[in-house]
Amino acid sequence: MEELPEIIHIISDKQLRAEMIQDLINRSFHSAIDVFVLNTENIESIEKDSGSNLFIIDLMGINEPSGKVIKNIKNHHPHRKLLALHIYRSSMLINPLYEMGIHGYLYYEPTKEELISAIKTVHQGKHHLPDFL
Repeated sequence: MEELPEIIHIISDKQLRAEMIQDLINRSFHSAIDVFVLNTENIESIEKDSGSNLFIIDLMGINEPSGKVIKNIKNHHPHRKLLALHIYRSSMLINPLYEMGIHGYLYYEPTKEELISAIKTVHQGKHHLPDFL
């Protein structure tokens, strides 16, 4: 069996959107991964040794600037993998996110297959690039 992250934290200030992502992950991995939803105010509350290997940041669903949230996560959890979701389709807008420290990027409404591939790729320590880049 492939190694999967133990825990995924979805960072979003939009509860309904985060729950949709959570449901897609649970259906995609048959609930083999614990998935928690946090808003941007609770990033610091995650224990550094919580076993969480992956953060999914819903950049459309946060109330803070993307760079600030990414920097906050990297400061508190420097070894965790980051997968970002947004509506950008241009490398001029997406590449700066990688420079800030994300490990993967998905278009805002990923398919089940895209999400599974991105989570597995990022968890393995590789960068996930969307097909359109």
